Amino acid sequence: PILIRLSWHDAGTWDAAAGTGGARACMRHQAGEAGFAANKGLDVARCLLQPICDAVQGRMTVADLWSLAAVVAVEAMGGPAVPWRPGRRDAGAVK
Repeated sequence: PILIRLSWHDAGTWDAAAGTGGARACMRHQAGEAGFAANKGLDVARCLLQPICDAVQGRMTVADLWSLAAVVAVEAMGGPAVPWRPGRRDAGAVK
């Protein structure tokens, strides 16, 4: 469930009216959303996925990996097959 929570919290900032936020792996920056109270404990999920992030660096964005991890988690827990497609961009570093 923690991988689903990571993806949910990453995507949960989407604002359709403003066209901002969404799944962009902002929580990988400690100065940004990683420190928000609602994201407490998600460092565990980020650490679990870091070796995979390192292995696919340059071939897959972190945002895509986090969302794919949630899809795989749903299916691994007996849930339905969830359609998935790549294309998420990673956010830049927090200034």
